[in-house]
Amino acid sequence: MRVRLGLNAGEPIAEDDDIFGTAVQLAARIADRAEPGQVLVSGW
Repeated sequence: MRVRLGLNAGEPIAEDDDIFGTAVQLAARIADRAEPGQVLVSGW
């Protein structure tokens, strides 16, 4: 299994065993651009 990972620093919003917010959305967008087996990190 090859994993794609996006990392972003920020303050997520936690509610009902879930997290969301701008920091989570940006990490998801970064992960979408990664190739399998690649880790991308935001510069923010």
